[in-house]
Amino acid sequence: MIPEPSKDLIQQSKNGDLQSFKNLYRHYEKTIYGFCLRMLNNQQDAEDAVQTIFLKLFRNIAGFNYQARFTTYLFTIARNACYDILNQRKNMNEDLDKADHISGNTTNLDHDISGAISKLPERTRECFIMFAIEGYPQEQIAKIMSIKTGTVKALIFQARQKLRTWLSE
Repeated sequence: MIPEPSKDLIQQSKNGDLQSFKNLYRHYEKTIYGFCLRMLNNQQDAEDAVQTIFLKLFRNIAGFNYQARFTTYLFTIARNACYDILNQRKNMNEDLDKADHISGNTTNLDHDISGAISKLPERTRECFIMFAIEGYPQEQIAKIMSIKTGTVKALIFQARQKLRTWLSE
């Protein structure tokens, strides 16, 4: 899990300071890209999602009111952007199970794990990625997804069970 930005940096961004917003972007770009890549299993879609997310953040950062953590606010935007792309794919009848779009040099085990994660149902995959890969606490995931902490725990448990079964085959 990455550290929260300072309130000064957020406030300066809210006041329209472009350099402060660029610092926020640099601070979160790789984390958000990784999340989107794991959610979407497509490098181009992940890159597009990152641009959309930070554009939405730029337009709406003035509405951030410090009632939640900044990362909760940002990951909520990211989550919604990923679901928008996934819904567009469904509407275009594209195959959602293409694990071969993950870029980079990976071992067979990494590829198998990535492929297995991509086969999880959307909500289950989202919880698992935020918890096991991004390192967010279950309570924060519950806030981001607007569900109960118990539901997050159940989805993570289901993800682990399915992954264990698939990877042992």
